[in-house]
Parts: sequence; C-alpha cells; structure tokens
Amino acid sequence: MHSSCVFDSVDRNPFFHRQMSVDTKSYEASNVTDQTKHENSVERLVYIEQIDAIVCFNNTRKFRIYDPKKLALRYEVGGHRGSVINCCYVDSLDQLTTCAADMTICFWDAVTFKLRSRIVCKDVQLCIAYSSLADPAYLYSGSIDGTITKWDLAKLSLFEARKAHKNEVNDLLMLHDMSLLGSGSSDGTIILWDVQTFRAKKNLRGHKKGVLQLAYSLGCLLSVGLDQEALVWNPYVDTSYLFKLKGHTHSLCGVQNVASSTYPQILTGDCSGVFRLWDMRNFRCAQIFGGQESYSDLTGFCTIPHLKRVAAGLGNIRLYDCVDSQEGDAAGYVGSDENVTDGRGVSGVAWDSHRGLFFTSSKRSVKVWDAEAGVMCKVLKDVAPADITSLCLSENGRKLLIASGGKICSYGLSGKRLKEFSLPYMEDVTAIIRYKEGSGSGAIPKVISGSCRGIPLDDIQVLGLISKG
Repeated sequence: MHSSCVFDSVDRNPFFHRQMSVDTKSYEASNVTDQTKHENSVERLVYIEQIDAIVCFNNTRKFRIYDPKKLALRYEVGGHRGSVINCCYVDSLDQLTTCAADMTICFWDAVTFKLRSRIVCKDVQLCIAYSSLADPAYLYSGSIDGTITKWDLAKLSLFEARKAHKNEVNDLLMLHDMSLLGSGSSDGTIILWDVQTFRAKKNLRGHKKGVLQLAYSLGCLLSVGLDQEALVWNPYVDTSYLFKLKGHTHSLCGVQNVASSTYPQILTGDCSGVFRLWDMRNFRCAQIFGGQESYSDLTGFCTIPHLKRVAAGLGNIRLYDCVDSQEGDAAGYVGSDENVTDGRGVSGVAWDSHRGLFFTSSKRSVKVWDAEAGVMCKVLKDVAPADITSLCLSENGRKLLIASGGKICSYGLSGKRLKEFSLPYMEDVTAIIRYKEGSGSGAIPKVISGSCRGIPLDDIQVLGLISKG
C-alpha cells in the first residue's frame, strides 16, 4: 500500500477534506538506553554540535561527555572545585567552556578535554553564551546576582559588566541575525542586549514567575519558566508577548528548537516529564509524548538535530527518537518498505463501509486510509494513553472503540475521548467486536471484549450501547 499524501480521491469524505498534509512523524522512547551509573540525578544536558557530543551535568565537580548516537560515555572530566553548572562551545578557540559553583569559567581542549585556561569570577556564573557570528571576540556570562558580564577572549579578562536583573540570570541566548543577546532571569524578566554597545534595548515582561530558558525560531523568541505556559515574543517590535503556548499542567523546565524536514518546530517539557511539540507556523501542538514512565522529575533536555533525537534528564539520560514509518527505521523500527502500513506493527484494523475508509492502530496512534485510492488521509497521534491492543468502529462509523492499557474507551473521529467503559478485569484487552443483540428495530448494539485470560461468560454483556450518537 502506497502511503503518499494524495487527496484528490478522498474529496467524497468531507470530514477529511480540509487535511492539507499528513505528518506521520512522532517521538517514541528510543531503543538506545543509558547504561552508565550516575552519582547524582542528571541536572542538565547540553548538545554541542561542533564536537557532536552530549554534555551531562550531575551537580558534581565533574562533567561527562557522551556519544549522542550510542549514548556511550566518552570522557568524565574533572578540574573544577565546585559543581559544574553549564557550558558552551567557543569556536574561535576550538574549546569547550564551562562555569561552576567555584566561581570560575574553565576552557577545555575540544579533543582531549584537558584544562587550558581558567577565569576567576566575582560571583558564581550560572550560564554562558558565545556566537562566532554576532560577537566572535567575546564571551558572555550571567551570574547568581543578576549581572551580565562580557569577557575578552584574547586576554581572558573582564571587558565590561552590567547589573540589570534583580535575581539570578538563568539563561543567555544569542539572536545571531539581530546581533542581540537575550537574558532570562528568576525575576521574571527578559532583557535584550545590543552586543555591539552592550546596552539594554528591550525589557520583556510577561512571566509571573522566573524565566528558566530561551529559544529562537523564525524570528520569534520563546521563553519558559516556572509558569505552565511558554511565551512567544516578537523581538523586533513588541514588548509584550504575542502568544501563550498552553497545555502543560506542571511547571516548565525547558524549550528547544527541533530539526524537522517538513516545518519548523519547538519542543517544551515540564517537570512531570511531558513533552509538547509545537508547529511554529500556527503555534499549535503537534504531538504530546513522555510522562507515562515512572522516572524522576524532568530536570532538563536537549535536542540532537542530525539524529532527530531528544535527550532528557529523568534521573539518568532517556532518549526519544523521531519515528516515521514512511521514511525508514531511524530509531530501530523496521518499516521503510512503502508497502508496509506502519513500521512499528499494526495492532488493529477497522472498516468503515459508509465512507470507504479503514482504520489501523499502531502504538498509541490511529491512521485513517482511503481504501479506493490506497492513501493515508489522517493521523490521530497519541490518541490513547497506552499502546492500543484492539479497536472497532461503531455501526454508523462516527465513533472508534479503542482498547488500551486494560481499558476500553470511545473516541470521536477527531480523536476526542468521549467515554470510558468499566471492565471486570485489568488484563490487556486483546480483541473487541461489535454485534447486535436481538433483531429488527429492537436490536441492541453491544460489544464483546476478550482479555488475556479469555472471555468469561458473565463478561459478554458488560459493554453498553455505542452506535447511537
């Protein structure tokens, strides 16, 4: 079955008429796992593109360098006298730069990771930033007392310092195309600095609580903090935010750009481990993943663009891979053959005789196919809370009955959950089928479900009406 997105032969289905494109990519837990032991929980993860490495911080005096593909430990680097906090890469020196609680900034050889230089600071620096495009001769750092410091890399000495924030500076971000430096603080403000004059140009206020991290995409500045919403700003004109990205139910801990071949995306994560992937064209949520596992709180994450991978700090390092059954087996899933409906395995199929459609389930998602044209016309991403084990369609084709995680729920064709049916057993439901009890106009539509332990006789009539409405 070909799965190209052609829609000229699905016009007879008005429900799907407005589908302009089908994005089949989704993030799933990776087959690659962290095999190393951590002295403390992972506090921060930073991906350094220049050396293709993940830098891991565990609130200790050492930091680790990991291979982003196999998640193998390359180096464990020691040299600071206090807990290492953050890092960035300085292209002009070909060195990795770190800041720590010992009030120093250290410069490390990017190949051997031996200590090359050290700057002693007045206060603890919590974040550092460098741009070879915007300001190649200087390094910037944000301190625990709210000061932004500009360092001369040629002399490895203080060039200028500005006290602008009332509380600690949590993140610095270079906006290369605007020659601006953004600083986010626990005082809830974001300041945009002209890197040439080192003067504040704008003060952005909108967060009720502190700002933890910044990102930049398509001319928009994004910020997250202890609030449950990410804010979208226009750094060119406005001093108030444009949009709120709502949906998280816990405090946010990070925001990152995501590599995509189809459209620009932003990823946000909250402390419960739930990630939301946002379409930057319309600021709508494209996918929700994570949060199902009983790991530690999410403390930070980073994206690895060329692997289409997310590395998350959940006690240890957890990976999520972008999987597309139509593009191949990027994360270890088989299914690059265009004749395969879903490379991650199909757990159920349902037929809609009214519209000439059939539905297939795989993992937590459902795909809708046009039978005559043999093309996919819609994806209901992560519609179920756990892997789908079976599904069937109501008699009028307006509802889906989905078995997932030992439960059976009804859903509308838009993916909205409508009702949950109580079951007398907790095992995974392996099969569900619709039938009518009685005949004629008095026939009662019901569903038979079967679990891993069979179908007990007293369980056959446990599900009620599903075809009306």
